[in-house]
Amino acid sequence: MENKESNKIELEKENFKVDSSDWELVTDKRGTTFLKNPNNDIWELFGGIIPNELVGQQLFSYQAAMRESEKAGKRMPTSLEVEMLEEEDFGKIVYAGFREWFATGVFYNRGLHNAISGNYGLLSQCVFFWSSSISTSYAWKRGKYSKRVIKNHTQQHSGHSVRCVKD
Repeated sequence: MENKESNKIELEKENFKVDSSDWELVTDKRGTTFLKNPNNDIWELFGGIIPNELVGQQLFSYQAAMRESEKAGKRMPTSLEVEMLEEEDFGKIVYAGFREWFATGVFYNRGLHNAISGNYGLLSQCVFFWSSSISTSYAWKRGKYSKRVIKNHTQQHSGHSVRCVKD
């Protein structure tokens, strides 16, 4: 839905989620427990060393985000639409961090650690949201430490949150 006064889109007030009732429960070497879908392209933070406020948050690869939002009859905003958004436009923000595709063994605060096929990073510190724009696979980033929306490049296999445009 577009706000007619400012020609700015409105976002859903919470992150997009899909049914995870039949997903595999996995615990990595560091004690991070998560659910992964059969395609291994959506991951749900579940427990272990995951902070309680993040349990249930889902991180999607770009392809999974596009596929699942389309199945649900929803759409993600474009990079240009995201650039017009301000802090209050995001509604409830849960700082779910991200899931990187390759293991690096680098640690940032409570975040980045080895996981099966990837690392979780900056948990409870920032959030990355996919845009629908494919140009070099941009993800848009909303950080807890910043009131700005920052566009950031990322690999399509990475796991980020999804916030859809309001109907």
